[in-house]
Amino acid sequence: MPPGGGSNAVQVQADAGCAWTATSNASWITITRGTSGTGNGSVTYTAAANGGAARSGTLAIAGETLTVTQAAPPPPPCTVAISPASQNVDANGGTGSTTVTASAGTCSWSATANAPWITVTSGASGTGNGSVAFAVASNSGAARNGTLTIGAQTFTVSQAAAPPPPPPPPCSFSISPSNQNVDSTGGSGSTTVTASASTCAWSATSNAPWIAITNGASGTGNAPVSFSIASNSGAARNGTLTIAGQTFTVSQAAAPPPPPPPPPCTFSISPANQSTSNSGGTGTVTVTASANTCTWNAASNASWITVTSGASGTGSGTVGFSVAANTTTDGTQPASRTGTITIAGQTFTVTQGQ
Repeated sequence: MPPGGGSNAVQVQADAGCAWTATSNASWITITRGTSGTGNGSVTYTAAANGGAARSGTLAIAGETLTVTQAAPPPPPCTVAISPASQNVDANGGTGSTTVTASAGTCSWSATANAPWITVTSGASGTGNGSVAFAVASNSGAARNGTLTIGAQTFTVSQAAAPPPPPPPPCSFSISPSNQNVDSTGGSGSTTVTASASTCAWSATSNAPWIAITNGASGTGNAPVSFSIASNSGAARNGTLTIAGQTFTVSQAAAPPPPPPPPPCTFSISPANQSTSNSGGTGTVTVTASANTCTWNAASNASWITVTSGASGTGSGTVGFSVAANTTTDGTQPASRTGTITIAGQTFTVTQGQ
């Protein structure tokens, strides 16, 4: 009989008039027809479904034994359940596990990871109940999901995204030195920028037209800044540069005062006068100046006196002159006469006799 049970019939052959009976010796076999008869006949019986191991039972029919054999039912299909069915893991990764419950101790199963960042560390296969352990790698990107297949079940791993990198600290700067003194003739200078990180960018600008940046108008990280300073023709002055947000001060001395004006020129002459005969003659006058830069002129104020040398000069010098003869056209005695030469603002007097 099949495991699910069923009906069957058996024929009885007996002489006419011979009586017989049929009985079941197994509780799972029931005679449904022909429990007794005379002569030829038939017996019908049913077998209940078998829920256990293979079994056999007998019927006693007309003094004979009929053996009924029934196979065991096939084993139920294997099923696998897992608990839990999912796990959350942070971005650093980690480990986890789930319990496998099989419907029978003979049920075999396997576990595989479906994501490269999930690794089965134990329980890759088993029979009956068991467990599966796994490891999750760290995550450097966006949140992600991956699965393991355990038996026919799906285990889901949800991993958080990597935290964003911390923002870089704000850049800070210092300069050294932070000031410089320059004399009135101008010159050049420099300072060094120190940044809190090599990626920190900065710029340098001059806030005074007489200060010019010659090197390092912009930079990243540590670097020097150079500048030039024009000469100063006026009062003392201060100017600044803004370098990486810091103030650098340039102090320039005033232009020196102009030299005092030279003292006024004074002159003297020697001699201051001269007498000549009526026949005329020559003479010289010495000019003494108060400074060798003092200029002067010499000019005759009389037609009969001629400046022959030293009509102009600088510093001390000499003036030469000549005096014409004192005569008349009618042969009479000429009168004496006086004439002058103006020399360096001084009056030189010439007196000529008759």
